[in-house]
Amino acid sequence: MLAVSASAFWNAEDTEFESDTHEEMDFYGKWVRTTFGCSLTFESGNHYQRCPVAIAHKRLGMSVGFTVRQRICSICGNDWADCPHSPNKLYDVPGGPEQDGRCRICREEDCAEHLSGQTYQMPPIAIVTEADLNEISFVRRPAYPDARPTSLPVDTSALGSSLPAGARINCNRCMLPCAGIEEISGLS
Repeated sequence: MLAVSASAFWNAEDTEFESDTHEEMDFYGKWVRTTFGCSLTFESGNHYQRCPVAIAHKRLGMSVGFTVRQRICSICGNDWADCPHSPNKLYDVPGGPEQDGRCRICREEDCAEHLSGQTYQMPPIAIVTEADLNEISFVRRPAYPDARPTSLPVDTSALGSSLPAGARINCNRCMLPCAGIEEISGLS
């Protein structure tokens, strides 16, 4: 529920729905904290924030820079540049998995929605099969709204040196009034 509400908020950024989804996300965070309790995660000697609601309150995402070396048509498997299928037309495509196990329609693994023996109308999709990763940048608003961190380190030094390693640290962020979305300096 928290991940879905954070995703809804990220997808609503800069729209008329941003404020409402922000309020709903905070409501769900408080409900989960009140009902079940929340704590930081301890791993490899450090504490981490893994709550989607807390992470969504930092305007931070990731953008990948890459060079596509090869892409193929989802319908015929030919090189996209040489393919006769128009991205502006719908084609009858049989359901069921391709040789790689992915659904011909949605490209999900183990799809139970698009059945073999049935055809579906869909446009061709360019499938990237080879690419060179050039860089990963941190940005304020990524082109893909859900390209966000899922874990952030937490500095617990202010809690004192007598804190036993791995001690449970409760997260009470959602119990406090929301201070808004934290803008991270230096990001574009």
